[in-house]
Amino acid sequence: MRGLWIAVWAGLAGMAAADPYCKPSATELAALPGLLAGDWQGEIVQGVAVQGGRPSLLPSGGVPLPATLTVAGQSIRFADAATPAPVFLTTASGAVDFALPGESPLGVEELLGPLLQEAGCAAGDLPQFEGAAAMAAGMAVRFRAYLLAADQMLMVMQVGQFGPMAKPSGTGVRVVLRYGRQAE
Repeated sequence: MRGLWIAVWAGLAGMAAADPYCKPSATELAALPGLLAGDWQGEIVQGVAVQGGRPSLLPSGGVPLPATLTVAGQSIRFADAATPAPVFLTTASGAVDFALPGESPLGVEELLGPLLQEAGCAAGDLPQFEGAAAMAAGMAVRFRAYLLAADQMLMVMQVGQFGPMAKPSGTGVRVVLRYGRQAE
């Protein structure tokens, strides 16, 4: 009987310590902006630029990219040196096409699969946030953040022309960034 009690207690303790970054409940999801506030630092994991329909790989690593996340109601306010104004990332779900001009549709699992394995969770089960920012010359940047843990986040940034009126320009940039908390 004592062994059964220990097994039940261990099982309940494991459930109480569930990872809020894999299939979060509505309460956990609503609390995430506050938990993520602070200074972060990113590095390029993967990057592709397409110009005139010709793709080229962007260098990975290099200069660290500082960013700050703050709470903005139920969303996250993302600011870094590359964005002309802060971007508000709101809760998102579902499939997103990350393809650049001239590429076939590229799904999230194909793009982030190896990076998501370390989270031990399918992409659709991770908390996701999305946002957009206008750029010069009719271009825009779309952001999609995937939260792996309290101190790890993957962000995919796409630069291009988007929306129903966008004409394929043969130009775009897709960068996958891994962000971690800045050391204090």
